[in-house]
Amino acid sequence: MEFLYEKDLRGMQLNILTSLRHDWTVAEIARRYGIEKQRLRRLMMERLDMILLENLPARYEAWLALGDPGGAVERRLGEELLTRYVPLLDSPSMRYIVSEAKRSIANGLSEERAVASAIEKVREVLSA
Repeated sequence: MEFLYEKDLRGMQLNILTSLRHDWTVAEIARRYGIEKQRLRRLMMERLDMILLENLPARYEAWLALGDPGGAVERRLGEELLTRYVPLLDSPSMRYIVSEAKRSIANGLSEERAVASAIEKVREVLSA
């Protein structure tokens, strides 16, 4: 008897992520962080369980409607998107990136440049 958790689920995961709504969601998140869609798919397959993958569009849409009540910087960086709704990053790493962006803004850097720099850091952490 072979248990489900002993099977290679990558084929099923890929089928989920290439379905119409999931593909759109992956494309939206990839565009937001400047990551190749295929790379993000692979990352999601490695880090998210089947339930998270199945619910990916609903979780993304919930974040669009409700997520990141903390502030404009958190919202623009998608802090809760990547730590709670689609948990691809751990909270301390994301919190550090957000605090660095806020510190840069406080030191006189424009919000646009601080957020762009922070998104680049998010991309680096996701790619590591």
